[in-house]
Formats: sequence, structure tokens, C-alpha cells
Amino acid sequence: QPSVRCGDLQDAGQLGLVPLDECTFLPALIVDVCGCAPGISPTPAPIPSPTPTFDGICPSIPHDGCSVCGQGECITKPDSIFEFPGQPSVRCGDLQDAGELGHVPLDECTFLAALIVDVCGCTPGVSSTLTPAPAPTTGPTTGPTAGPTAGPTKGPTKGPTKGPTTAPTTAPTTAPTIAPTKAPTTGPTKGPTPAPTTASTTVPTTAPTKAPTTAPTTASPTIDGLCPSIPDGGCSVCGDDKCITEPSAIFSFPGQPSVRCSDLQNAGEAGQVPLDQCPFLAALIVDTCGCSSTAVPRNAKGAATPASSASPTSPFKPPTPIPDADSLIKSAASEDWVQKKFGLDPVQTKALLWLASSTNFASFSDTKNNQRYALACIFFSTYAVPSKYTDLHLGRNPKGWHKADFWLSNEEECNWYGILCDSNGDVESINLKGNGLSGSFPSQVALLRNSLIRLDLSDNWIHNPGDECNSFLGQLSNLQYLFIGSTFFEHDKGVPTEIGLLSKLIAFDASNTMYSGKLNGDAFANKPILRSVDLSGNHFAEGRIPEELVKAPQLQHLYMEASNLTGDLSFLKEMKAIVDLWIGNNEGLSGSIPATISQANALETLSISHCSLTGQLPSEMGSLESLKEVWLYDNHINGTIPHELGGLSSLKTLQLEYNAITGTVPQSLCNLTAQGALVVFEADCVNKVVCDCCTACFGKKLLVNASLSVTPVPSSLPSSYPTSDFPSQSPSLPPSLSPAAALIHSIAIHRGMEFVGSNSYQSRALAWVLGHDDLDSFSDTKIIQRYTLACIYYSTYAVKTLYTEEIAGADVPGWTNSDGWMDTNLDECQWHGLDCDSNDAVDSIELPSNGLTGHFAPEVQLLKDSLIRLDIFDNHVYNPGHAFNAFLGELTNIQYLYYGFTNFEYEKGIPTEINKLTHLIEYDCAYTLYHGGIPAEAFTNLTELKRLTMGGNAYNSSVPTEIAQLQSLEYLYMDNADLTGDISFLADLGSIKELWLDTNPTLIGSIPSSIGELSTLQSFSVTNCGLTGEIPTQMGNLAHIQQLWLHGNELTGQIPTEMGNLNRMRIMELEKNQLTGTMPTEVCFNRPPIGSLAVLEVDCEKVTCSCCSSCD
Repeated sequence: QPSVRCGDLQDAGQLGLVPLDECTFLPALIVDVCGCAPGISPTPAPIPSPTPTFDGICPSIPHDGCSVCGQGECITKPDSIFEFPGQPSVRCGDLQDAGELGHVPLDECTFLAALIVDVCGCTPGVSSTLTPAPAPTTGPTTGPTAGPTAGPTKGPTKGPTKGPTTAPTTAPTTAPTIAPTKAPTTGPTKGPTPAPTTASTTVPTTAPTKAPTTAPTTASPTIDGLCPSIPDGGCSVCGDDKCITEPSAIFSFPGQPSVRCSDLQNAGEAGQVPLDQCPFLAALIVDTCGCSSTAVPRNAKGAATPASSASPTSPFKPPTPIPDADSLIKSAASEDWVQKKFGLDPVQTKALLWLASSTNFASFSDTKNNQRYALACIFFSTYAVPSKYTDLHLGRNPKGWHKADFWLSNEEECNWYGILCDSNGDVESINLKGNGLSGSFPSQVALLRNSLIRLDLSDNWIHNPGDECNSFLGQLSNLQYLFIGSTFFEHDKGVPTEIGLLSKLIAFDASNTMYSGKLNGDAFANKPILRSVDLSGNHFAEGRIPEELVKAPQLQHLYMEASNLTGDLSFLKEMKAIVDLWIGNNEGLSGSIPATISQANALETLSISHCSLTGQLPSEMGSLESLKEVWLYDNHINGTIPHELGGLSSLKTLQLEYNAITGTVPQSLCNLTAQGALVVFEADCVNKVVCDCCTACFGKKLLVNASLSVTPVPSSLPSSYPTSDFPSQSPSLPPSLSPAAALIHSIAIHRGMEFVGSNSYQSRALAWVLGHDDLDSFSDTKIIQRYTLACIYYSTYAVKTLYTEEIAGADVPGWTNSDGWMDTNLDECQWHGLDCDSNDAVDSIELPSNGLTGHFAPEVQLLKDSLIRLDIFDNHVYNPGHAFNAFLGELTNIQYLYYGFTNFEYEKGIPTEINKLTHLIEYDCAYTLYHGGIPAEAFTNLTELKRLTMGGNAYNSSVPTEIAQLQSLEYLYMDNADLTGDISFLADLGSIKELWLDTNPTLIGSIPSSIGELSTLQSFSVTNCGLTGEIPTQMGNLAHIQQLWLHGNELTGQIPTEMGNLNRMRIMELEKNQLTGTMPTEVCFNRPPIGSLAVLEVDCEKVTCSCCSSCD
């Protein structure tokens, strides 16, 4: 550009020819040439003179100024030089003057004191009168006649689509010449002591002395998705890894002739723009020239070079790169400036400021700073951060991580808990499984993409909804192991297509993540070494297993239990390497087992139970020499059992019950049981199959042990236990029982049948009780109590079931914490997770997330007189069928019952026996394996119920009126539950405070006008459903509502002006609908700083909105 007088440039700003949002970027560009100093223009005003030496007297502070040393203190070393990483030096006296003149916002002065005290000296002093000083002279009164044609308009990137959002902190619109950045107002409540949270940055004063005077004569070609390589000494004016997309566009600047965008780009590449100035240009030119991320770089000759992060045939472009930490820090001027410049959220800014204030920051390499910044983002994003689901399960204030050793300390990050590094000190593994993470997991982890091999976030409370919060996974191009199971990585388009970019992936676990929508093959393309995939517990639509997945050449382990799969099993012929195939609990999976299953000759375990299979068992299964375990129960398989199965010498488990199989069991199979190879063999041998060697027989919901003349329970429980199935008569008690043994036999819930085998958990519990040295001193109540607790322990400690091998392999671990349990010398009231009342009767069992497996013992009902609270939430216990669910109804004094995120399975929905729990206050059965309806009678007597959590199950049912009419019900959560019908039932929810019905596509109809009568409603969420019609004006009557999520529906019409009445609203998300018109001014008035509406989102291409926090 040609030169311009600094005075003309100043006049252009004062005349309004420079857009306000661009003024903040100009100081860094002009300061070295034009000089920028604190002052008040054009009217002279008194300016305090720097105090040459401190004499115990501090200058008086004007009402609009402050002391950078803090109230009542001032600097004692005015000539000392204060330095901050990546910024030019500044005299302490000048810094003090800037505060007194009001150039430092009042609420930021408090943060500066901690940073400057050692250099500038801060001490209390006596106030004095300001000494006037000459004001700076004003510049020329005339200026250029034209300003820029366009300025940057983009704001911060949109965050997660759901979750409580803290209102943004108000920041000054113009960055001061020397301004501190705000420290976070809140931080983790527990955990390691963080590095100082106060930090300050200044507007960089290094800027170009002049713009490039010439540019290369040859313009860059029109962008074709390929950014040119940047030679040494050059830079991209769009920022790292970006280039212009509008080369012919004209960029204008105040007082300057116009310039073509391509000429500007070429000037940067040719080294005519100083390297430390390129980051500032990007914000000025982006709206005119366009800036796009690099997809495939060019080589030195301009030819396209394939990108390393994706296959040349991959249909996906890599997500937009994230700015690296070092460049952010070097260009950071203030928190407000950083957020505007880079689109950072408050969490990222906290991480940036923590990094800048850490010891030895200046000596760290760029790679190390990137690494520590990324890890700090992870911490600030997930440590004690509330979200929609933490509110539901953990309360409003979630606790911090379970373990956070060394995080945010000056210790090498390779020593932080859960972090492993390679020989170069680069992070290669992040393992935070089951560590209590909450909030949203940040995309900044992609800064570790060059080294990160393993990422394990499973079994945490993180909530990452939608494309934005999932797509960053595709940037982790070196990732081999990705585990996000049992989290809330919510995505309504199936598995994110960006997973298709991970060509090095070996194992992928996204089970129970709230994935929904159509399964597509793109996510599994280009997976040459993929070996293990777990997608169980998700509700996919049109859920055929993608061809790209079954054809993955090295796929050995596929788990898709309870995933709403459809179609047949013809894909089996493609799975040449498969070892474990678990696809049970998918009623839409039909057809017969094809003869081509023989081509899966590496198969060891096959689970296709609870499906709709038909036809006969193919004789070709007999060629699967590696086959060890087969679960095919509860289908419609017919015909006879082929004798070829007897040739499977490795077979240990064969469960064929609840089918239409007939005939006689082949002798070859009986030979396997006689040899001890076939340990579990179950069939319908009561009235369909003739079997002399079955370990358990089924038929008409009756279980018998085929080896005994009476019909006792098997000595070890089968992994598929029947429903209500013990014989009506009790055997005679063995002679010579001790009093304690006789007592336990008399109260045994199966009339003593459970003690026939010595290996049953009941027999082990009995033997443990009888082994007490002081047994004679125990009361009957204590004997029964300790027997019950021993049953719970032995039935759930390291016990294998149908689901444990999927999560733990062959060796099932024990409980996470079993302190005190089974210690005969320790009173049970002191055992981990137990509380007792004043009579030493157990009234609370709390074992959430404690690694319980096996079957939770129905014997817990023996504690019904005292038990008030039972919490086994988030464990791997497997309780299938009526008998293993109906016992809950015997806990007649229970008030708090939590068994969500377990494998309690029942094909008739909620057990009707729940209606016996008349004292129940809170009930959580969410994300179990309940399916098949919501029986109204289960809720008829629950008059005290306040909180009901039952989402994540496949009910295929409308909401019964009996639920809506529960007079005490305040919280109802039924997300992802295959609900049908409409939401007219909400008119009866007279006490409701929170109602969440998300991800129920068959929930249809309009929002009834009666919603306006719900005077207590505070939080309403019906996203990704099938709602139609207009938003009723009566919603404006919801005086207490604070959160409203309606995105992902088909709502039409305009947003009612009455919505402006909702002055307590904090979140209103209406995007992904068919709404039109203009956002009412009344709603905009509720945005900060006037109101509390921190998040307001709509489809801005359909709804005109000048006040929205984000546009979809």
C-alpha cells in the first residue's frame, strides 16, 4: 500500500470511517510508526505525572480511574520495567497512569496487582492531590474520505447445543493500550491447586513500520481447495494453515487505495509482510477475502500433494484447524480481544491465561505450549462443569474429577494423572476413564493430533451434542484407540462421518453414547486395521450394519447389542476375521442364520439373543472349530439341533431356550457335556426338546435342573435367568441344621432350593455366615442382614454374565471399592456404601459406579423393613426377566431407588410391581434394557414420587396419563425412549419443574396451549422430535422458566412476542425448525447486559435476529 499520514488515519477513526469492531485491531499495526499513548482528546485534561520516588504519598484516584496496585496502594518503582511473555516492555509509572486515567477497566485493576507487585512494588500510602500535566496535542482535523468496504463480522464459534450456560462476562468494547485480561470468575471447587488464575496481556506494540509497497505481479490462482505451501520467510495473511478463497475480491482500508486479495496473499507468501504481523491481518480481511483451512497442501512446484490425515479417496474434508496455543498467546491483548479475534470461549481463555502465567512458559517450545494449552482446555472444560445430564444425575453442582494428580501444576504434563508420553515428551495417551468428567470435552485435543494414539473418555458425564461437538474427533489423524462409551456424545446422524478420517483406528467404543439417526458407512470407510467396534446401546434409525463396517478386513470384535438393528444376517459371509459378534437385543434383526456363516471361521462367541430370527440352525455351524459360546435364546428358530454341533470341541456355552426348536438333542452334544467341555447347555426341554444332558431346561416360563429328580435351581445361575420359576413345594430341611442355618433356610426366598448346589451365591453366603466365631451372639435380625449382604457381594463381585466379556474380557474385575465387605470382625454398618439406622439396621445401600457385575441379588428384599435407599446406578449387573425385576416391588419402605445405566432387562417395560413402593420419592431406571411398553398400573400408587428418570429405553409407547397425574411429580426425564403420540399429557403435570423428552422422533403434534398453565415449569426440552405447528403464545405465561430447548423439530410460524415476558430465561434454543419472521424486540431485551438470556439460537437464514448469541 502507499503511505498514509498517521493524523489522517486518526481522523478516519474519529469520523466513524473505521468500523468500531476494527479499531481494536489497528493499534497493534500502527503503534511503532504513529505512536500510541494514554490521553484524552480533543479537550486537554489533567494527567498525573509519574512519581519519581515513593515518599509514602499515593496520588488521588479519579472516580472513573483505579490503581493498578489495588485500592489504597500505589507503585514504588515507577521507572522499573514490567514485562509479560510475548509482549513489549512498559514502564511501571506509565502503567499506573493508565489506571488512574480510566484506560484500565475498573474490574480488571484487581488482577494486575498480583502480576506487577514484584517488579513495580505496591505498598499502601496516603492519598494526595493529582498534579496536572500537559495534555497531548490533537491531530489534523481532516482525514480520508472513504473507509473499508467491509469489516469482520464473525463472532465466537457456537458452543454445545445444550446445557446450562453461564452468562458471558461483560467486557469493554475497546481494548486499552495496556489492559489486563480478566481471570475466571469461578473455578474448580476441588482438586489440585491451580496455577495463578490472574494473568494480564497487553496489546502487542510490535507492528509493521509500513505495509508492503509492492506485490508480486503474478496473482495466485483461484482457490481450488488447495492452499499453497508457504516458503521460509513467508506467511499466510489468513493465518496458519489457511488461505484466501476470494482472490479477485477487493480489500479496502481507511485512507488507502484498494488492493486485490490475491495480491495481498502473494505479498505474505513472498515475505513482504513481517511474520509476527500476519495474525493481525487475518481478522481484517476474512470477510472480504475469505479464509479457508488447508485441505491438501501444494508442493514446491504447485502440484497437489495428498493430505496425510485422510485417504485420497476419503469423501470428507478435515475439520477446520484450531489455532495453536503459542500464536494465540503471542497475539493476546485482552480476554475480550482474544475471544473476538479467535472465537474462543471462556474455557479456552482460562487455559490460555493459565499457560501464559505458568513457570518457564517463555522457555517452552511451541509444541510443549500447544500440548499444555490443550490439556488445560480439557481440565477447564470438564472439571466440575455442569451440563444438562449432570443436573439430572449429579445435581446442580457436580463434583470435580475423582483423580487429578498434578493437573495444572508446574509438574511435567507427562506425569499428570492419566497422561502418557512418547520418548520425545509428546502426549500419546489420555486415559480418563470413569474419572468423573463433566461439561463438554473440548475440540482443542486436536492440537495433539500429531502424537495422540489413545483417547479413553468412557464412563464419564461429558455431554458433546451435535456435529460441532463430535466432528473434531476426525482431526485426531494418528489415533488408534478411541473409547467414548457410556458418555453423552450425542449425535442424531448416526456415527459422525468424521470418524472416517481416522485411517489408523484399531479400536472404537461408542456404546451408550446417545447416537441416533441412520447408520452410514462413511464413518467406517478406509479402516484397514480396525479390529474392534462397540456401538451397543444406541438407537439407530434404519439400522442395517453398514457394508463398509462388515468388510473391514481385520475386524475381529463387533458389539452392537440393543442398537435398533434391522435387516438379516447375510452380511456374515463378509466377516472373514470376526472373533466376537454380539448383536442381540435387536428385535428388528430377522431372517435365518445363513449357511455362509461357515466363512466366519475365526468366530469364537456369537450372541444373537432377543431378536426375531427364524428358520433352522444350519449344519454348517459345525465347521466353526473355534466356536466357544453361543447365545441364541428368545428367537423363533425352529427345526432340530444339527448333530454337527457336537463336533465343536471348544464349545463351552450353548443357550437355545425360548425358541421353537423340537426333537431330540444329538448324542454328540451330550458327549461334550459328559466330557466337561460343554459347561452350559440350555434348551426348551420341558415340553419341546428331549434332552438328557442339558444343564438347565426351560418351557412355559419354568426352569428345572435336568440332573435332579426334584426341580431345584442350578448351582450356578445361567446368564439368561428365567422369569418366576421356582417350584411351589419346598424340599424338607436337611437334618441337624444349626439354629442359624435353620433360620436362613426358613427365610430363603426360594424356599431352600438355592442351597442345593454348593457353588450358588446363596450357598456361599450361608457358609460365610455360619463361619462366624461369634455367631451365637447375633440376633436373628443381624444374621439375616449379614446373609443378605453376603448374597449381594457374592452375586456381583467379579461374576461373569452375558455383558461382562464385552466390557472386561474373560477376567472380570471385582468391585472398585469393597472396603470392609466380608470382614467378619467388622460391623456391617461400617462397610463401604452402607448406612444404618439407630437400631443398626441397614437403611441405605449406595454402590454407584462401583464395578458390580453378575446379577443383583433379589435377596435384598429381606431388608425391606429398614431399607430406604438403594443406589446401584452405573454398574454392569444383568437382571433379565420378571423374577430379577419383580423383587423391587417388595422394598416397600424404599424412598430412593436408582438402577439406571445397568442391564436390568424386562420385555414388558417397567415392572408393574413398582406400584407397591408407595413411599418412593425418586426413581431412576434410565438406560437399562427395558422395552415393550409403559404399563400405566406401575405408577398408580406413587403419590409421593417427585423425580422420575426413565429415558434411554425402547418403550414404543405413549406417556400414560397415570404418570402425568402424579401430583407430587416435579422432574420427569424420558429422553431417547421411543415415545409415541403427542405431548398433550403435559396439561396434567401440575407440579412439574423440569420436563425433558428429547430424541423421540415419533413424538408428534403441536405444543398445546395448556403449557401456559404450568406455573412451576423451569426447564423444558423437547429436541430432535417430530413437533409441528406454531409456538403457542401461552408460553409467555411461564413466569419461572429458565431453560427452553426446542431445536430439531418442524415448528413453523413466527416467534411470539409474548416470549419476551420470560425475563428469567437463560437458554432459548429454537434452531433447526421452520420458524420465520423476526426475533421480537421483547426477546432481545432479555439478552445481557439487561437480562439473563445468555444463549439465544435460531436459524438466522429464516429468522432475522440481530441479538442472537449464535445462528445455526
